[in-house]
Amino acid sequence: MENLAPLQKKFLEALAGVQEICVQTALLQKEGNTPEELLYSVTAEVIVRVMEILDGYSSPELDRFRILCGEGGQDLTEGPHIELHDAVCTYLKGAE
Repeated sequence: MENLAPLQKKFLEALAGVQEICVQTALLQKEGNTPEELLYSVTAEVIVRVMEILDGYSSPELDRFRILCGEGGQDLTEGPHIELHDAVCTYLKGAE
């Protein structure tokens, strides 16, 4: 796509970076792990890294994103304030 805004392009490039890092890490971890363990580990890593992007920790070019519920406009990370990449680990198998 050539009609992307700079922010959109940076965000999508950051996601591509997450995919590359997580695939390469999974390839190194495959020995000694069951397929189930490997899948939980790699999917947890992808989810946490995406949350880091949304929390503003991926690069200085991408600030924290606000995620608002369409109906009520409630901010996902407020009331109480949370860091998504920290909070999600409680709910994911394979997150360490």
